Amino acid sequence: MTVDQETQRLIALLRSKLPIIGSVTAAEFREVQAQIAALAPKGPDLARVEDIMIDTRVGSLPACLYVPIGSPAGIILYVHGGGWTIGSIASSDHTVRVLAERTSCFVVSIDYRLAPEHPFPAAVEDVMLALHWTAQQRSHIAGFPIPLIVAGDSAGANLSAVASILMRDTNGPSIAAQILIYPSTRGDIDAPALQEFDAPFLRGARSNGFLINTFRIGRSERTLASRPWRRKIFPACLRHSSSRPKMISCVAKQRTMA
Repeated sequence: MTVDQETQRLIALLRSKLPIIGSVTAAEFREVQAQIAALAPKGPDLARVEDIMIDTRVGSLPACLYVPIGSPAGIILYVHGGGWTIGSIASSDHTVRVLAERTSCFVVSIDYRLAPEHPFPAAVEDVMLALHWTAQQRSHIAGFPIPLIVAGDSAGANLSAVASILMRDTNGPSIAAQILIYPSTRGDIDAPALQEFDAPFLRGARSNGFLINTFRIGRSERTLASRPWRRKIFPACLRHSSSRPKMISCVAKQRTMA
């Protein structure tokens, strides 16, 4: 498939500015990403954007509350992407502002703990704790009861899907919907489709080691459905029922990450 010119320019920019994941440490990649995020155009203006802290049993979780203009339709917990290793509130700020504006929803964006400093399942635990907090605080934030929604992109969409299932299975707060933007759900990092597109900075050969190093999961273990951790990382491999939250899944024919 031919990539349009605007996307080609974006890919060229990524190639010139971002190192290939796996060629530098996660900390080094985050530094470059932060520099680029600081130069990104600001998203739409909102009624208020406020830095907050979510107190949890494992410590304080940095977050940002985005308040839409007008009456809110719901509250969204947003989980950024980045292969469970990079990404931040700042790197997803434009996306979250657009989401808040177009959905007329409050959005709580979080900085969850990242690997390899905090291996699996730290990110899952943080998203679950943030979801509980958001569910408890939503009436206080909005002034009246509103629906709870979880959303994320890529690895963040993976965490959102996992959290939705775990909330259902542990009788946690009811989630009205999940918005999954090009989610990683199967863990099939050896799939031929991942070799079909020359991704700018995350490529198939490196992504194998990337996932293994991030989560400390061996190749043979990833094929065993009975492993207790599987339900916390590969949601598409689990049995579902009609009780799962409604889902909007956004996918693309071409991605800048394989």
